[in-house]
Amino acid sequence: MKTYPCYEKPFSLHGLNHIQPDTGEYWRFPLDILKLMPQYEHLGRRCAGARLRFRTDASRIIIRYSLKTE
Repeated sequence: MKTYPCYEKPFSLHGLNHIQPDTGEYWRFPLDILKLMPQYEHLGRRCAGARLRFRTDASRIIIRYSLKTE
């Protein structure tokens, strides 16, 4: 089984404005907006609406992910 990080080819990650794979940060809102509007920080750090795009002819796909909760 091959394993690929979501931020490298053959994947394409969409719907996020701040992507820092080395720290595990994937946020919807840009950091400058989070600084200006700290009341939305909790929502801005959630990845609802993020999309991972790829194409395959595989007969089986396994997707593993973990969610950080605060």
